Amino acid sequence: MDNEMEPEILSDCLNHYLDVMSSIAIKYGGRIDKFIGDAR
Repeated sequence: MDNEMEPEILSDCLNHYLDVMSSIAIKYGGRIDKFIGDAR
């Protein structure tokens, strides 16, 4: 099985996920301090 994904597709998936999750957090009164990548 090939576990590789094009960087652009991965970036689009992550951006969509973070957009949806941040919208949910804000809807319920949450706040987002920052998004951290791999934290290296």
